[in-house]
Amino acid sequence: MGEPVFEGVKLIDSDQKVIIPELKQDLDDRKKFLIISPDTLSIGKSAFMIDKVLINEKVELEDAKISFRTVTKTDTSNLEILKPTSSTSIRLDKGGGPDFPIIFSKPIMEFSDSSFMVVADSDTTIAKVEWINPTNVLFNPSDGWAEKKDYELIIVSSELIPIEGRSFKDSLIYLNIKSGKKIGYGGLKGSIELDSKLGLIELQSLKNKKEIFRSSVNSNNHFEFKKIPEGSYSLMVINDINKDGIYNYGSVFPFKASEWFYSHSDTFKVRANWDIDLGNIDLLREK
Repeated sequence: MGEPVFEGVKLIDSDQKVIIPELKQDLDDRKKFLIISPDTLSIGKSAFMIDKVLINEKVELEDAKISFRTVTKTDTSNLEILKPTSSTSIRLDKGGGPDFPIIFSKPIMEFSDSSFMVVADSDTTIAKVEWINPTNVLFNPSDGWAEKKDYELIIVSSELIPIEGRSFKDSLIYLNIKSGKKIGYGGLKGSIELDSKLGLIELQSLKNKKEIFRSSVNSNNHFEFKKIPEGSYSLMVINDINKDGIYNYGSVFPFKASEWFYSHSDTFKVRANWDIDLGNIDLLREK
């Protein structure tokens, strides 16, 4: 599914003041958005309104409205880390990553260059992070991750100021990161008989459902995946009618049928440094 496009987004407070907010997509759940108002809302009943939401240039929602109340109650709770847990394991990928995500319970409005520090091999240095939005940051060592090495990321509570309430209860927060063996990469190819010339093959990792790879079926009915992470995958065949390279769901209003697809019953395993040929996939036999 494509990224949503919002049109006519606004906040209207109890004094009928119109404010144009910022929308920040959540790093962990991309269906969630953080709404940030550049101005203070008056106490009382307010509304969040959207004229249209479009996905792949198709209108999915129109004239949406959410009513809520702005209150005077002050937030006195402490800032927390929603993800990750205190100890996390990673595996190095071919791009020098992965980026290590940190998700805060509240938007961070102020921070300093010394908010984050990293300890590796007994050396402590200032850690550089990338702010995706006020609640989500990504960390990657300046010289990249080293294989089979322990890291400790330290967050200095006094250097982070949340939008409201207090910073962390503890003065220092410790996140332990253990890097494991590098991820291996392999290939997968095959052929498939389709009536349509708009075939699309989709592989989805069974370990990480967010990890999806796609390959078009060429004029000779062949498809090929190169340098994808080792592991087990499910395989789906899609009739990509609109040629956008993804599966499109249907809609009730206006009515539009979903694209035809077929989920293969087998699981396919990708091995590091191997190019595996699946041969011909016979959909008639599978059915």
